[in-house]
Amino acid sequence: MSTRAYPDQIWHGLRWTWELQRSKHDMELLATVDATITSAFGDENYLPRSGDEYIALIRSHYTSLPDMTHSFFGPAGAFATCFDCERESRGLHLHASPQDKSEASRLLSQVEHKASNSALKVAVLRKVISELTYNHKLTIVSVIFTLLGAIVTLMTRFPLGGILADSVRVALGIAVTLSLVYIIVVLLLMIAREYYASRLVWRF
Repeated sequence: MSTRAYPDQIWHGLRWTWELQRSKHDMELLATVDATITSAFGDENYLPRSGDEYIALIRSHYTSLPDMTHSFFGPAGAFATCFDCERESRGLHLHASPQDKSEASRLLSQVEHKASNSALKVAVLRKVISELTYNHKLTIVSVIFTLLGAIVTLMTRFPLGGILADSVRVALGIAVTLSLVYIIVVLLLMIAREYYASRLVWRF
């Protein structure tokens, strides 16, 4: 295969990955997405090869070598997953040197859909949970407050707790209820995140 037969014409960015930080969890998610892309190409009968094979194909188009992990060759052309290159350094993206440009574009869109569907939901849920809980600090405070509120509420049933004003009891009850709702919402979001993460894992 010559470079002239496979001009590097298509670059396909997975833009949602650009917002990910370089944390351990985000890097694990990116690695999973990379593996999902490999699986998605496999579903289309494009078996993975070394990224070096694609680099050899497009070497003349770049002054410095891109960070490619896998390449895939088939009827529509040559494809590769890349994390860092002269065209894009923000996150995971795809390169294509197509023989059939329309088929290559369809294949790239199909692969992105399969790779991003669950992973994007995991990333969004992780961000929402982190912001909603202030990195779980608010969750801990809410649990402690709920426990203390439950204890105080139980104490109001005894003579010693009867001295609390009705307005204080109502306010405490509302606060405890809101705290419980908050905890339940966070738990549901965490369950949803784990569900979509498990769907990624089960693909392999």
